[in-house]
Order: sequence, then structure tokens, then C-alpha cells
Amino acid sequence: HRANEAAQTYSPMKMFKYVENNARLKAVQDPGERQRLIDMEKYPHYEAFMYGAEMIRPGDLVRLVPENSMDLDTEPEYPEFLEIRTIYRHPEKGMQFTGNILQRGELLNKTGPVKLEDYKWWISHDIAEEYTIDLEDIAGRFYLMMPHLTARTTARVFKKLNDRMEIIEAGSELEKSQEISSNIVPPKRNMAKLSTRIDNSDESASPQKRQKKYIVKIPKKNSVKKPKKNKELT
Repeated sequence: HRANEAAQTYSPMKMFKYVENNARLKAVQDPGERQRLIDMEKYPHYEAFMYGAEMIRPGDLVRLVPENSMDLDTEPEYPEFLEIRTIYRHPEKGMQFTGNILQRGELLNKTGPVKLEDYKWWISHDIAEEYTIDLEDIAGRFYLMMPHLTARTTARVFKKLNDRMEIIEAGSELEKSQEISSNIVPPKRNMAKLSTRIDNSDESASPQKRQKKYIVKIPKKNSVKKPKKNKELT
């Protein structure tokens, strides 16, 4: 089916010229890191990204592939998410996503419609840091209606947006009329309220005590594994 073919593709959308903040550059002490941020201006940045059947934008919350990537059906005790700040294309690494790595804790409000701020959240690294995540490490969007979703998007074929739309439009009227929930693009959510539940004040209660590949602060008693992702200073 054409819909299935389109679901295996990704398409960056609305390219724009990125300009790094001068105050941020001045605050960076490491010359190599400063140069890396300057080089970021050379890369095409995007306002949106079609990932399979999902639309992703800066400000959205996406699910990350768990450390034990072979276990497809079990959600980690503290699932990890990326709150996206920027989306860009690196000439060698491909599509890259920067932002904060968050971990979700317990549901604090169990009555009424669930909202993002009804969960407890932790930023799993120093607040002055952000991470760059590869496309292959993004499992898909986070949906409040399906908070324990473990399905993974595996769109690995790049298509220009026009080519992608041609694939979809070439499908039969029957395919177009089918009600497939995974093809419904959700509206952009407002992430501003999420900060009301981010709590890093009590480190003893934080899931940071568990060793995970994205976490910077790992207790000395645990064996330290070098993080897979590149750390960036904000």
C-alpha cells in the first residue's frame, strides 16, 4: 500500500537559516565547543519534520529508544524523552535533534483528563547542557492518550516533501478513506506547562540513580559507560 510506503520515509520541512545566539557563544569557554556552535550556522535547520506518519516540531516531546533496544514491548521504569529545541541536517551524521533529555516519573494527578504536567518529570542531565540525538534513537512522538506506547517508527528513507506527497496521492481512494489512527497528525502541543512538574531538587528521589546511556550524573558506585550522544553546552 502507498500509505505503508510513505510511512517508511522521512521528510524535513520548512528550511531556514540558523543564527547562533551571541550571548551563548560568549558564555562557552571551550574553543572547540564554540567553533562547533559557529559551524551549526552552516547546516540547514528545519521548522518541522515528517517522521513516518508523524509530524514533529521544535518544542515537541518525542520518545527515545530505550537502552535495551532489543526489548520492544517493555517500557523502562523511567522512560526517556527528548524535548526538541532544534532540528537540522549534518552533512555526515544526517538528521540531528538537540534538546533536553527528560525522564518521566509517576502520574501525580489520577483524576480527570491527563495533562503533561500531571506527571513528574526530571531533566536527566545538568540544566546547562543539552544533547544531540540521532534520528535512529527517536522512537516516535509522545501521546498523552497512549503514555506507555512502545511502538517505534522505523522511517529510514529520505524523501523530499513533494516526492512524499506524490507517493500518498498515488494511492487509491480506498486507501485515502481508511481511518488509520497512526496517520492522524496531532496538533503541536504547548510544552510551557511541562516545567511545572520538572523537579531536580531532590537528587535522592531522582531516577538518575539508575545508569542510562544519556545520563550525565552517574553515582560512582556504578560502572560508568561513556554516553553515546554528544553533549552540548547551552
